[in-house]
Amino acid sequence: MASDGPFWTGVFDAVQKQGKSPAPKDPKSPSDVYLANLNKVDRDPRDGTWYLLFDMVPAEASLLALGGRSGDGSPPPIVPTILFHATEVLQPNVYAALGLESTDEPAEGSWYVLYLQPDGDPKTDVTGELYHPDADFGAGVTYKTWHIAAADLMSVPMQKGPDVILGAPPAGPGAARQGTLATKRPKTYKPVQGTGIIKLRRFKAFKRSAVLLPLRRVRPPPPPPPPPPPAGFGAIGVMDVGQGGCNLVFDRNLEPAVYYDVGYPLGFFRNSLPFTMRADLPGQWLGPIYQNTANTLQIVLSHWDWDHWRLGACPANGLGQHLAQLPWMAPNQPMGPTATVFANALPLATSVPLGAPAQALGNGIVRYSNVAPPGATPAMLINNSGLSLQIPVDLAGQPGVPVLLTGDGNFSGLPLAARAGLAGIGAVHHGSGNHGADQNLPAAPFFGPGYIAYSYGISAVTGNHAYGFPAPAAVVNYVAAQWTAPNAQTTAEGANINVGPAAHGNIRMGDQGALHANYQNTAFFAVGHALP
Repeated sequence: MASDGPFWTGVFDAVQKQGKSPAPKDPKSPSDVYLANLNKVDRDPRDGTWYLLFDMVPAEASLLALGGRSGDGSPPPIVPTILFHATEVLQPNVYAALGLESTDEPAEGSWYVLYLQPDGDPKTDVTGELYHPDADFGAGVTYKTWHIAAADLMSVPMQKGPDVILGAPPAGPGAARQGTLATKRPKTYKPVQGTGIIKLRRFKAFKRSAVLLPLRRVRPPPPPPPPPPPAGFGAIGVMDVGQGGCNLVFDRNLEPAVYYDVGYPLGFFRNSLPFTMRADLPGQWLGPIYQNTANTLQIVLSHWDWDHWRLGACPANGLGQHLAQLPWMAPNQPMGPTATVFANALPLATSVPLGAPAQALGNGIVRYSNVAPPGATPAMLINNSGLSLQIPVDLAGQPGVPVLLTGDGNFSGLPLAARAGLAGIGAVHHGSGNHGADQNLPAAPFFGPGYIAYSYGISAVTGNHAYGFPAPAAVVNYVAAQWTAPNAQTTAEGANINVGPAAHGNIRMGDQGALHANYQNTAFFAVGHALP
């Protein structure tokens, strides 16, 4: 490592080497330095441990991409992406490694420069698995255990009106520090700085005719046609994708019409998947429904968290169909590099500005934008700046009553029109209580307990709940608001919530009839838990 440059010493040497050789296929940084997006943050309320997913690019590749050209004039390589997934990390280790004060919290969407080193002690370090993103699908390389040797905070999500932008970290006392763990930082590294009406004619009086004409029999007019059915759909499927979010709206012929989220769990939680959705087990894999009979299936994405979009990158079926081929509607949010690469390759995508007004999508569906409350902390901005759907569904013998799905967004971030008169909901953030997710709940319908679906995963090996979801205190709040039995089901445990035993199943809210045989060879064909 030759010189002390203004950014990463040694990284520039690696850049020069890359410029004189073919574009690297290995996403691992030669100098173990990464530009990292903190894509997923969850805290287990049971023991206070943290789960962090960093979506990263090697520092060398990011410099080449930003600079446009390498040292010898050859074009930069395609930026590869790589993941660092730290699980069950003790809170003091997280706060020390990321330079957080006790009043701070790791914020999804933040960008760091991470300096990683092999191995590590989970008692004192933020240790995790370094791996290629496609390793979850049974492809790509894993690099075993690494730990954060040092971290520089580059930017955090910030509110600007309804928008969420990236801004410089706050400065001053109590602010997150840059360049932490200086004693562990390799000596050659230096921190980075700053990124008709028709009128009737009046008839004259009738003059009686002198001759009476015989009456003619006139057929009565046919009855008027029945009024069209109210707008709406036959059912909503809350699909079992383990620890993730995936919902499929079915029309009244039980044809799939719209996906709301297409999620897949992070690698550490792949055991929460049913075997038919384990892409790394090709002998078991059936996969999702890729298209409907009319070729009109589309996807609405709540937000760009890994466990809400990643199924979109799953392997194609035997017919070459792929969820990425469908039309996508997604919020314009700060994104991690792997999601950015994926989104840029979507052939049919619509980006919705944050805070955009409500939009009718057809047949009664209304798309709403979630807006975080004024003064929201950076840690709650990404989850609460996405898209929600209100969907009219035939429930409890009533046609077209509204059901609201918000992904990880709090109900309080939506206008009253979205939350009024609901017959069904999805539990926010898989039943989390973080950042007020279980507060300000909408009122259940007057005719009885409201329908509620919890989507979460538990390990088929250990029976442990990922992140402790749903949080027992959150379930208590939903029950108090009358979102409760007998109209409550979960993808992991049926009518049991946080109890067990482990029993995977797709939830159907509405018509429980069988889908067309075209879909029987998919994991989304069967209804495991009914919400009629």
